[in-house]
Amino acid sequence: MKTKTKYLVEEITNFLGFIEILDSFGDINPFELSLFRGQDCDEPLLPKLARYKGIRDKRRFENDLFKKFKKHSLSYINNSFNSDWDYLSLAQHHGLPTRLLDWTENPLIALWFAVKSDNIKSEYAVVWQFDPPTEDIIGSDEQASPFEGERTKIYNPNHISDRIKVQSGWFTAHKYIAKSRRFVPLEKNIRYSDCLFKFIIAKKLFPEIRVKLNHMGINASTIFPDLDGLCQYLAWSNLKAERF
Repeated sequence: MKTKTKYLVEEITNFLGFIEILDSFGDINPFELSLFRGQDCDEPLLPKLARYKGIRDKRRFENDLFKKFKKHSLSYINNSFNSDWDYLSLAQHHGLPTRLLDWTENPLIALWFAVKSDNIKSEYAVVWQFDPPTEDIIGSDEQASPFEGERTKIYNPNHISDRIKVQSGWFTAHKYIAKSRRFVPLEKNIRYSDCLFKFIIAKKLFPEIRVKLNHMGINASTIFPDLDGLCQYLAWSNLKAERF
């Protein structure tokens, strides 16, 4: 185990090892909420909006994007939303740069996102576990604006899309420091230094883990319940069969 960071880091040697570590954490706090995020590269825990370069005022850019999304998305939406949180969640799941970062309650879904492709630049992927403080969690009835406040929020969204539902989706809405015009990475937020764990998975383990996950019903077609997900799964499963 590495100890140079404020959070724990574990290197995973096989699929079962990942499950065993999760079980050991669960035994310590069996009723505590844990969220997970899989990444195919070891980048900071920042939303897409924060990773955009060359934008001096991200708050203004964000506000402009969001207003245009609400205006032009009306013809694509079959129901009316209760709050800006709903609109922001929908925008996030369709690729708009927002202050939201995706998480899931299901560690196996996070693991799939980490290992879903061998075409990555790094030699390893990561899965983060985040055990958020209860007082920072907000629900779908939240009335405060997602663009205000001085702390990072952990948001449990309405199931406004099938993807959010099947992926057991949550979001972190990241703290923005107006003075320096930047969002704060979760792993550098001192409030959460004791709430994060990082799992490292070597690239050579990806194919085996994908097969194990598929046996447990975790694949592109179940994570993306649409034609895109089905086609992605069929291509992978048939290519795998041809190679054996």
